[in-house]
Amino acid sequence: MPIGLAMVNEKDPFYFRNHLFNQYFPFDPEQPLNMQTWWETICPEPDFRQQISRFWNEEIHRARAGDGIIPRQELRIISTAGTERIMLIGGITFGDQFLATFEDRTEHTQKQEQLLSMAFFDTLTGVANRRHFDQSLEAEWRRAQRQHLSLTLMMIDIDFFKQYNDTYGHPAGDACLRTVAQCIKAQLKRSHDLLARYGGEEFVCLLPDCDAASARIKAQEIFQAIADLAVPHKGSLVSEQLTISVGLASLTPDILDSDQLMRIADHNLYQAKRNGRNRTNNGQDLLC
Repeated sequence: MPIGLAMVNEKDPFYFRNHLFNQYFPFDPEQPLNMQTWWETICPEPDFRQQISRFWNEEIHRARAGDGIIPRQELRIISTAGTERIMLIGGITFGDQFLATFEDRTEHTQKQEQLLSMAFFDTLTGVANRRHFDQSLEAEWRRAQRQHLSLTLMMIDIDFFKQYNDTYGHPAGDACLRTVAQCIKAQLKRSHDLLARYGGEEFVCLLPDCDAASARIKAQEIFQAIADLAVPHKGSLVSEQLTISVGLASLTPDILDSDQLMRIADHNLYQAKRNGRNRTNNGQDLLC
């Protein structure tokens, strides 16, 4: 059969293991195997092992009291090569014994994760893409409405990036985008803050539960971090080094929709660029 199989009797020894089971797991087929050794080997971390083994035993008892079916569950376990594998494990009980089934889902899960990454992350910079940002903005907007929290949006544009590409070439421009993205991301300390590439040389930061005063402080930190990079930019009209312009918007959502936050941030970014670049604007034209 194209799945791993193992049969276990009421005293816990494995009395049957097929060839795929032996390929999947690091046990000598000629040596006896019991449940304790099994759990200790495939789940070396004690707390996780206790949690998973308890769950498995509960599923067996539930199956014996019902139709005998042990529902299949995905588990991350240690394989023969000592690497982590993702197994779909289920089975069926009969009397005091049970048959366990094992299907290797590692490649399938990796492909799913790769597709998810492609769908929600920018391949050049490694940060979230616009699709991810759009979904996050709607979710955070609704949460801020329910809990009456401030929500901040920060739109960031690299100043004179076309001239940067013209001066240093597109490969250097791509490297610059990656550097700037990682620099900005490093300033977002909270796990729920989101940085996304909005398009071209433009990035957006979504900062939940962040008011205007906190947003200005965060903008200053980002400006300083970019300045500390000291990336040369001979094509810039405002500095010999790479700079950014930022538009800030902070709202406590009411009956307005999230587009209002976007429009305010975009307008303030436009004003920052119009007033000389290398600055942030939150409606008061603050020079950084």
